[in-house]
Amino acid sequence: MSDRFLSQAERIVIADRLREGASQAAIAAELRRSPGTIRPSRSFQRKSTLRS
Repeated sequence: MSDRFLSQAERIVIADRLREGASQAAIAAELRRSPGTIRPSRSFQRKSTLRS
């Protein structure tokens, strides 16, 4: 898969770290990604949480 897209494993890490209260910058550093890459996943995570 392209480095342009987040893997399923990365999306899970993002979701877990957001639940723990980690910042977008901290998650990006952990995954060695741009903070802008994390932003769309945060939006997705909020929508998923609202549906539950």
